[in-house]
Amino acid sequence: MGLFNAFWKMLGNIGKRVFNRRETKTSLYLFGAMHHTMIDTIAETCDGNYEEAMDKLIGLVAPTSEEIIYELMFGTAVMGVSFKKLANKFSNPDQYPFLLDFALYAIFGSWCKKIFEKTRYIPASKSEENVETYVVRLKSCPFCYPTMLPPEKFGKHRFGKMIALTIAQMSQQIQTYLGRDVTVLTREVKCFHQGDPYGEIRIWLYPRDQPKLMDQNEYLQKIK
Repeated sequence: MGLFNAFWKMLGNIGKRVFNRRETKTSLYLFGAMHHTMIDTIAETCDGNYEEAMDKLIGLVAPTSEEIIYELMFGTAVMGVSFKKLANKFSNPDQYPFLLDFALYAIFGSWCKKIFEKTRYIPASKSEENVETYVVRLKSCPFCYPTMLPPEKFGKHRFGKMIALTIAQMSQQIQTYLGRDVTVLTREVKCFHQGDPYGEIRIWLYPRDQPKLMDQNEYLQKIK
């Protein structure tokens, strides 16, 4: 079984590089600058309320990004191997970190090594929230380069919300494809803009038949 998984991991690692190289490239620094500009522009229409501006920005971006992410993951194949086929080979909860890291590389390319550490899995029995949890730690953030805006301006939002949103959408689509009846929620629990030494995004897989479990998650109450 180990040799079998190693073979598919090898194909996946080759495929994600081929996929990323054939896609149109845009500098993440440019994305970061666009992120700042969009927030400032929308905040002007909200009388300087940056928390409300982030709400509006997410409402504008989320539907389009979800469609793009779905097409990237499920609408293409590399070297004859589709992401669907790869997902089926790594459907166990403890194998999901490989799929998520694969998807992140397909989008961010070689920047992944500068931004993300390897995704870590915490089983429900060891999770503070009593559900399957995945931890994505950030070594740097293309959105959180120095800004004059204090973090308090954003209320319950974190400045790197767009990365958390992207990971949430990828995770939900993958889990839905695998037939798992879960609601995926993510929060950026640590953020460079907040003064933390690293960024950290947590991903929780909540069984839809146990909605009350969400009430136990303090992060969901404090962070949007």
